Amino acid sequence: MKKILAILCAVLMLASLAAAASAEEAPQTTTITTTVRSTYVLTIPATVEIPYGEKNATIGSVKVTGRITNDQYVKVTAETTTNFCLVNDSDSSARISYRPEDIFASAVNGSAPIFRGRDFSAKEVNGNGGSCLVVARISDYAWEHAAAGTYSDTITFTASLETANAAG
Repeated sequence: MKKILAILCAVLMLASLAAAASAEEAPQTTTITTTVRSTYVLTIPATVEIPYGEKNATIGSVKVTGRITNDQYVKVTAETTTNFCLVNDSDSSARISYRPEDIFASAVNGSAPIFRGRDFSAKEVNGNGGSCLVVARISDYAWEHAAAGTYSDTITFTASLETANAAG
């Protein structure tokens, strides 16, 4: 019985050496992958109080930070249901029209274009974040003809992750 056990142990040892030898002859590899998803954060002013008579009221900074791929950008749009008018809280027919402008945008005919949104590139978003400063331009005429009361408007900012057109 001892001989049979000794022979069996010897055979098992040889078999384990053969398996180790065959592993050395044909190396095997494992590929490890991961995906880091694109993410971004849109930061906007919460509440803005415009003093009476202010012609160039700062609405605030619109900023996008995050991590996106080089072929992506973050599209931010700005809309109101009032077409950018402050509406009197007690008389909705009384309005003060304003013009939202990105003061960093290139001037067109001597003034900044109306701010309806902006595209933020991967370079802007991935760095310190892309931002623009939005102001509300209100004319003297609009202030002089405004009825007494409290006025308000709500700007809705919407952000979406877009892929740049490679053919463009």
